[in-house]
Parts: sequence; structure tokens; C-alpha cells
Amino acid sequence: MTPHRRSRLALGLLMLIAASPGRAAPPSPAEEWVPFEANWSASGHEHTLALGGGEAMTFELAGPFVVTRGDGLSRGFYAQAIGFVDRGRLGIGRLVLTDEHGDEVFNDLRGQAIGNGKQIAGTITGGTGRYAGLEGDFIFDWQYVVQTDDGMIQGRTVGLKGRYRRRPDSSPRATPGPTE
Repeated sequence: MTPHRRSRLALGLLMLIAASPGRAAPPSPAEEWVPFEANWSASGHEHTLALGGGEAMTFELAGPFVVTRGDGLSRGFYAQAIGFVDRGRLGIGRLVLTDEHGDEVFNDLRGQAIGNGKQIAGTITGGTGRYAGLEGDFIFDWQYVVQTDDGMIQGRTVGLKGRYRRRPDSSPRATPGPTE
């Protein structure tokens, strides 16, 4: 499957998800942690640099992020991630989830390495629009579906579970609309 065709397929899936009914606004400051579960399928590239006995890698991934449990979140997001992994030591990354209205959820990722069965931890650090002031955390295992010699990767999360809430010192802000 060509990269262009994969992009069109991912966009089509995202549009189907966005057309499904949305969910209620995220919890107010008085509410407690809200558990959520999701699935993320992503494709992209990794670039590896050999370092004698080890290697370092950068990665870029994108694809649909589907919330299967968790009131207050949109059911579907387009997820984009970038990161750096020094194999065997430290992996860090950033993940942005964008819903059908353009509102975003910002996340930090950390783990030892990207690989089959490797656990990745995420921290929700805020967002825009109806996700402004969110905080939380989540974990998942990464599973490769395709990994080629030229750096193309496709994979998915297994067991993505977490929790979120609005920071007590924040309130939701509406995303400004076009001026009339």
C-alpha cells in the first residue's frame, strides 16, 4: 500500500469517527478523575543512527486515536507523535491529539524503547479549547505490525488505559470562532 493511499485510508477512518456523536464536555474542577481507554493505530518512519555498541533513533508517527471508554472526551482524534529513543536507556516523545473541532490534547511520552511489548507511559499536560486545563496519565504496550529496513513503521497500542481531570486551578476556554 502506498504512503498516499495509507494517508487517505487514515483520513477516511478519522472522518467516520468524527461523524459519530461526540461526548459531553470534560469534567468541571469539582469532578474527580475520569478513567478512559483507547486504541491508537499509527504509521510513520524511524531513523536510526549506529553508535558503536548501541544506537539512537528518532520516530514520527500519525494515525487515528479512538476513545472506547471515557466520558467527556471526543470519540475520535487524529494523533501525531515525534520522539527520540536511545535504545536501552531512555525514550521520550510528544503526542498531540486533535479532535474534529480542532481542539487539542497535549501529551508527553516516556519509556525505555519502542518495541513489541514495551510499555510506554504518557502524561496529559493540557490542551486547547474544551481540553484546556486537562491533566492525567496513561500507559500502553506498543506492538509493531510492519517494520521495514528503510525505516517505515506501522503499529498499534495494546491495553491503552488512563485517567484525566481538569486541573483545579483551570476552567474550560472556548475556542474562538471566526469573526463576523
